[in-house]
Amino acid sequence: MEKCAPGQEVTVLAGTDVAVEKEEYDKELEDRLYPLDEVELQERVKKIAEARKEL
Repeated sequence: MEKCAPGQEVTVLAGTDVAVEKEEYDKELEDRLYPLDEVELQERVKKIAEARKEL
């Protein structure tokens, strides 16, 4: 990294590439954004119960 004089920090930082990370929603938060109807809710409850039995 090059040395810089006081006041040049902005130019050093401006030349640095920064990777942008995609924000990922938590699955629980996403479920709250899109409410389920009763039929879908019952199916999901059954799937969760079956998955717990397998453990």
